[in-house]
Amino acid sequence: MSDVLREKYEHRFRQLDVDGDGFVSQDDVRGRARQLADALGVPAHDPLTRAAEDAADVYWKGVVSHTPDGGARRVDLPAFVAALEAAREDGTLRSMVKPTVRAHLAVADQDGDGVVDAGEFAAAQQALGIPEDRALAAFTALDVDGDGRLTLAEWENAVWDFYTGTDPDGLGARVLGHA
Repeated sequence: MSDVLREKYEHRFRQLDVDGDGFVSQDDVRGRARQLADALGVPAHDPLTRAAEDAADVYWKGVVSHTPDGGARRVDLPAFVAALEAAREDGTLRSMVKPTVRAHLAVADQDGDGVVDAGEFAAAQQALGIPEDRALAAFTALDVDGDGRLTLAEWENAVWDFYTGTDPDGLGARVLGHA
């Protein structure tokens, strides 16, 4: 694994360790989804929040399926990094990540038009701790066709770049943060 990917996976671990205990658990991963929904005013019982939590569960199950015991209740940093690398190598990473991207876009899409504008993107990113100026710069970079809206495909491509790209300044670093 490249140093860049290792740094990105470590960064993702730190983002997901919501309670800061040095482990990532299913509660942490689901908590991150709820954090986004809560900050954007989407109620816990809303289908969008439930879909985001379900997508978080898919991601979590993918992570733990790539750990040595396959059923861990929580994983430390080395196990998390190794699990993502194993999923990347065996081709299952995309199926772990794609549902979370769809759910994140749906929650961020406050007007329900199927795309995310700069304001919606900035609000979603700020909800997850990314400053507005960085969020708006990221939006500009991710909006590859320059139409002022992020489609699911544009967002998926950026997230996929985060998990697989070796450019530390690539699109993925802009949507999920720099390592």
